[in-house]
Amino acid sequence: MLDYLRGVSKESAWQNLITSLLKFEMENTITGNLPTTSRPEAIAAWIKSKKKDIQPKIKADEYGSSFMAWWLAIQPKWRLADDSSFVYSTPADEDWRFLHKGGSSGLYIVVVALSWWVKTLTADDCHIRVWTTVRDVTWVIDEIYKKVKTTSSGKKRRNEETEQPSNAKRFVTIKLVICRNIT
Repeated sequence: MLDYLRGVSKESAWQNLITSLLKFEMENTITGNLPTTSRPEAIAAWIKSKKKDIQPKIKADEYGSSFMAWWLAIQPKWRLADDSSFVYSTPADEDWRFLHKGGSSGLYIVVVALSWWVKTLTADDCHIRVWTTVRDVTWVIDEIYKKVKTTSSGKKRRNEETEQPSNAKRFVTIKLVICRNIT
């Protein structure tokens, strides 16, 4: 799946998102399901499908609107300003309880679902909305990662909803490989 995610777009914003997701998944100890309020039906159908390597057929504008409705619905209340723009100053006591979910049912799903929107764009589509969303998802993952780094103590992954250690097998294995070109 890493090859798929890296191959979605060569845009630096997309590549930064994938790097942020990988860093988060490597350090994170909390698994669980993201809220499903306003989640696009295409995502629910894909999750139930046994064909995870097949992207659902979607229309960029319609899907983009439904993805954004879901993304807005699962944000902490403080993230939305009165003018419906996002707030980019995290309160010191924020725990990201509803979004701090790793593994195959967590933020990974957001990134995969966002990849479908990116892949459906054509030259005629307005790209500003999708790339703004990519940057926003990256910001959220980076903020949660900061929290994870400051609280990480090598604990076993646990399910936040039950607060019990999880012995379940993970379906997502991600390796972070950093390559540098030396000239």
